[in-house]
Amino acid sequence: MLTLLIAASLALTPVASAGGKGGHKGGAKGCDTDALLDDYLDLFNDRQADWTHVLHPDYAVESPYGAYDLAGWQALTAGAWTAMPDVQWASERVVVDGDKIALEYSFTGTFQQDFMGYVAKGQAIVGRGMELHELDLSECRITRTWNYSDAFGFFAQLQ
Repeated sequence: MLTLLIAASLALTPVASAGGKGGHKGGAKGCDTDALLDDYLDLFNDRQADWTHVLHPDYAVESPYGAYDLAGWQALTAGAWTAMPDVQWASERVVVDGDKIALEYSFTGTFQQDFMGYVAKGQAIVGRGMELHELDLSECRITRTWNYSDAFGFFAQLQ
């Protein structure tokens, strides 16, 4: 059943793919969702410390790794950057609907330092996930994220 649900979700026609470029600019109230998603991925790939231009100060995220506020999410991500200094995220599919953005992403990297209780052995890591973002359109920032990454697949690679 799970395989069927995953296949059905991937069969949706995306608004954008490969890098978030898809002509869905100008969301409600003039929020440029292309630019917002580009900035969001740049936060990860450029290892930026200040996320406040993309994430709202009251930001909250729920993920397989726990629930975090903005500071907690930044700390978890900084730990991932330390463990996998070459990690890169990419946008695979994007669907925008009003104040919601669905993002399918992938990432690759090399596990080089211990992280979350796992011992680094230099193994290559690949992963996929989906996020549902809720936006504050007046500020064009993400207020809440529900992250559905393949945590089992990620942690299995760390064994």
